[in-house]
Amino acid sequence: MKKTILSVLAAAIVAIPSYGIVEFGYAQADKPVTTTTDKPVTTVPDKTVTTAPSPVMSTLPNPLKVKSISELFYDIVDFVISLSYVVIAFFFLLSGFKFVTAQGSDDKLGEAKKMFFNTVIGALIIVGANTIVAVVRSIIENLQK
Repeated sequence: MKKTILSVLAAAIVAIPSYGIVEFGYAQADKPVTTTTDKPVTTVPDKTVTTAPSPVMSTLPNPLKVKSISELFYDIVDFVISLSYVVIAFFFLLSGFKFVTAQGSDDKLGEAKKMFFNTVIGALIIVGANTIVAVVRSIIENLQK
């Protein structure tokens, strides 16, 4: 189980940065496409209605509220880091619960201590990852200016 989780996590860590490398082609022209109708249109017998040229324009709203792939990547990373803070808090609570329920048993106390220290190490890794992401983001933004 641990090997599966670690391999999925490693694959995600390797795969996520590659999404920023891909360039996308957009299915939209540089200028909006317009169509006009100058011919008379017959709608009722014996009556002719002429229509004025009418442009046909449509826009697709952006549901993600981001303007580039890098902003989307940053939003995903921020979400994952925020979610990991919740997981860290849960594991701190769980290790505290294990301390309380150990009732002096050396084996259970050792297990609770191990869980607590592993949670501290995980929290430090997440905080370090957040710091690295913030530094890389500021460097990229400064280079783009």
